[in-house]
Amino acid sequence: MFLDTMLRPPCKVLVYGKEAAALRPALEQAGCVAAVATDEAAAAELKATHRPEVIFGVGLAPGAAGRLHRLPPKLDAIYCLLVERRALGQTAVSPEYEDFLVLPLAPAEIEARVYLWRWRREQLGSDGVLRSGPLVVDLANYRVTVEGAPVALTYKEYELLCLLLRRRGQVLTRDQILDIIWGPDYYGGSRTVDVHVRRLRTKLPEIADSIATVHGVGYRFDG
Repeated sequence: MFLDTMLRPPCKVLVYGKEAAALRPALEQAGCVAAVATDEAAAAELKATHRPEVIFGVGLAPGAAGRLHRLPPKLDAIYCLLVERRALGQTAVSPEYEDFLVLPLAPAEIEARVYLWRWRREQLGSDGVLRSGPLVVDLANYRVTVEGAPVALTYKEYELLCLLLRRRGQVLTRDQILDIIWGPDYYGGSRTVDVHVRRLRTKLPEIADSIATVHGVGYRFDG
């Protein structure tokens, strides 16, 4: 086990899906504190009360775990899809998932992934804050400042900014952004994403050049 992981509080995880309970032993053997839910309402309630660092969606069939979209807020935990090996080529992976593991779970691999996920989050702000140059996003208070001066953003602009910061260096397609921020039931076009990116660049000129356009694909934050 990683020494850094041993010195920290156990990782709280939420496992969501019909087979969630069967996965608890491997997670607890890896040192996690696991909460399990088999339906959407229970998962949403546990997400609010258990406050997991990691949310595992059990995907045993195409699209089976996609309903995790409905567990707001969407950007405060690592989302990891759990897939049976036999279903690897069939499971539809929602863009909200940042990683995936193949079942059956190996405790040693879970420990390694938790270490990696925690390290990744700390690079983005271990104190509940996201930063890029003079920009500071206080996640606990939904507050955005530049050199201490508050910046007024709409909630969708705020969510988009947080997504870009959390996934910095990663290309996000317009469809992925729509799915994560507006949800799978949104019927507007991808033009919505372009409009909100343009507004962010206007309101936050200090980081405008860091929001790179990947032509024909989407956007990437390079700050």
